[in-house]
Amino acid sequence: MRRAAISALLAAALLAAIGCGGRENEGKGKVFTDSLGRTVKLKGPPRRIVSMAPSVTEMLFALGLGEEIVGVTDYCDYPPEAEKKPKIGGYYRPSVERIISLSPDLVVATADGYNRDVVLKLEEAGIPVYVVNPRTVEGVIEEIERLGKVVGREREAVELAGEMRGGVEAVRRRAAAIPPSKSPRVMRSSMKVFGPAVTSGSRPISKKTLGLFEGGIAAALHLTASTLPLISPASSTASRSLPTTFPSL
Repeated sequence: MRRAAISALLAAALLAAIGCGGRENEGKGKVFTDSLGRTVKLKGPPRRIVSMAPSVTEMLFALGLGEEIVGVTDYCDYPPEAEKKPKIGGYYRPSVERIISLSPDLVVATADGYNRDVVLKLEEAGIPVYVVNPRTVEGVIEEIERLGKVVGREREAVELAGEMRGGVEAVRRRAAAIPPSKSPRVMRSSMKVFGPAVTSGSRPISKKTLGLFEGGIAAALHLTASTLPLISPASSTASRSLPTTFPSL
């Protein structure tokens, strides 16, 4: 009997803890702080969500929000259900007018890819915009936990984060057991949008991402931070390195 009572108390405490995702706003919803330190006010759990990036779309579907998603970018193709959703335009040039026409009560954006004017225009239209900005594997997991609180899917977010951390740890253990002489060479491919695949050099994010799995040798860490080698899809060999810049929020 005592054990059952203790278990019930622990369960209640856990539900109370994960329910404290944002501070109350005078009985008119909740206020959250996104990854850029911006204040985002919501009247309640969002029912019409627009995703402004493929990675965000995958997060939202993983949290069980398929029905609530009313708009995605042209590049959102996973899971397959995402392809059936209304499109808001490209990742770099989303249509503000199209987003507004979908009447979202929340837009989830990333901190890079498009001009910050897009976010500002949506805010001027009275549409809440929550920005995510993960830069490491653990950062992605933590972002899912925070996003789960924002969209009212705390339980799903906690479960998903636990599964992901378990998977990362399993890979870490297996990679750590590989002898240095047999360590695989790893290339981190950043993106493939308008041309060949791109990989980055010795920037901190690359070291953190590739260095997560001990035993792997980063194939591009000898490069300088300002060079991005172009990889031929046919030959998979690096050609002349060219400096590349991308817009960011």
